[in-house]
Amino acid sequence: MNRPATLLAGFVCIAVSACAMKPSTPTRLYGLTPQLQAASVTVTEEGAMPSLVVGPVDLPAYTRRAPLLTLHGDGEYRSSSSGRWAEPLEQNVTRVLAENLSRALGTAEVSLLGSAPPGAERQVMVQFSEFVVTDQQEVRLIAYWRILDASGRNTLASGKKEQVESVSTLGDADIAAGMSRALAALSEELATAMRALRP
Repeated sequence: MNRPATLLAGFVCIAVSACAMKPSTPTRLYGLTPQLQAASVTVTEEGAMPSLVVGPVDLPAYTRRAPLLTLHGDGEYRSSSSGRWAEPLEQNVTRVLAENLSRALGTAEVSLLGSAPPGAERQVMVQFSEFVVTDQQEVRLIAYWRILDASGRNTLASGKKEQVESVSTLGDADIAAGMSRALAALSEELATAMRALRP
């Protein structure tokens, strides 16, 4: 090998080694958390809430990416360099929604679709058209919901929830917290509708 080629190979090796030694940003895992408080009054047997199954819950396809996202300008989604969802967001939202409803309604008779015992008296279905944090430091949630009867065919109540929650920064932890608060607002609307349907 001639001298120029040897020097070039040496420079390449040094550059590759430098890249390999460059510290990477540590990954942090996040999840949404229940926000509603437990009902202050225990539901009596006479006025017990109907058993409830939650699902399906459908989120926009962009939420199925592992990194936390922010929406910038007129449609540019930017990924966090370090923040990742600890589980698929659709599963996380469904589980937290069920826990919020269980707390708000004062009942343990809330199950997830796919693991619910037979005979649930009500079913909640939610379709999100938007669930994202913007560069304006706002969580935007738009969701269409329905409450069905035991057959799963008849709609007893339905609605559209639009919620905006401010976040103090676009940091990963603040994004997850703001989205949890927005989901709690949707949960409270569903709980109110469920109470209105109580026999």
